[in-house]
Amino acid sequence: DPGMRAASSLFIVFSVLLFFAVFATSTILSVKTASQGPGPDETRAIVNEFYSRAPEAMNLPERTLAVGPKNAPVTVAVYTDFLCSACYKFFQVEKQAIARYRDRVRFVYYSFPLDHGCNEFVKHTKYPNSCFASRAMIAAARTGVFEDYLQKHFASYGDIARRYSPDVALFIAHGVTDADALLKEVQSPRTEEILTEDLKLAESLAIGATPTLFINGRRFEGALPREALFMIIERELEGARGK
Repeated sequence: DPGMRAASSLFIVFSVLLFFAVFATSTILSVKTASQGPGPDETRAIVNEFYSRAPEAMNLPERTLAVGPKNAPVTVAVYTDFLCSACYKFFQVEKQAIARYRDRVRFVYYSFPLDHGCNEFVKHTKYPNSCFASRAMIAAARTGVFEDYLQKHFASYGDIARRYSPDVALFIAHGVTDADALLKEVQSPRTEEILTEDLKLAESLAIGATPTLFINGRRFEGALPREALFMIIERELEGARGK
């Protein structure tokens, strides 16, 4: 019967569309939930685990690769690879922390490029040209434009991460600083010395992943979720007020 066949066809089409609608809704909800980060219980567990570790005795050298005032009561030292996807993820959290806490928190960066070209402590290169990215960041700091250069670098991360090169690094400099001046600093012996210092210090601290954070001396490996970072900063600020 043609009528029955048409009805059956419509039912099949409706069933298929309904399946895809349910699947798409479920996928969107799961992605949205994942993007919101861990829930309150998991956040507290992360913070409790962080504070279960004793502060480490260390003497990190002062760096001009920093965002935030020197006298901030909370210092977050970040061992990073500037092409690392997890480091990019944490940078998004850093921006929110800086906007929220302003002069009360300082982020200081140390280089650990996952690139065997300059880092003998990694067996294989994961992010090609990340050695040059570290040198470019050090050079930007030495020319006084680190924060602006860092912001522009990560604002372009989606486009440049897989095709990063010295030319890309110099292109980022446009509108921030003179590209020739940046290149001169990239090639300077002092830039190489700072990178070498960071890598030797990383070996002594047994750095094995990026990002690795030290918040007032306590270590955390990985991209610390936003709410966990905020909770830790609040606790550190409370401790600083009590001194």
